[in-house]
Amino acid sequence: PPPSMEDSDLDEIPATQRSQLPQEHTYFNAILLSRWDNILGPQIHHVWTGNRGRFSEGVIQYVANHTLNGEIGRNDTSEPGKRVTTKLCFFTEKETVAIAFIFKG
Repeated sequence: PPPSMEDSDLDEIPATQRSQLPQEHTYFNAILLSRWDNILGPQIHHVWTGNRGRFSEGVIQYVANHTLNGEIGRNDTSEPGKRVTTKLCFFTEKETVAIAFIFKG
């Protein structure tokens, strides 16, 4: 089986940026808050983890990279005033599905 998220990815994230999701009624393996930095790229600010599964190594950074990739400099004029874009991402190589909410402004 793949290593648990606690054994691989979370070791690279400071403890002050990690929290546990409530055990009851948790439908998520993790919630990730990240932002784009024009010099360093995607920066992970916080990770909330649940107890519903395991992740392969590097999946947290991978999801942050690939959900924010292409958003910098994107000029979406389809709906003026729209500040949140939703993306559904399937990462078959990491056996992960992510729903991303991209906030602009």
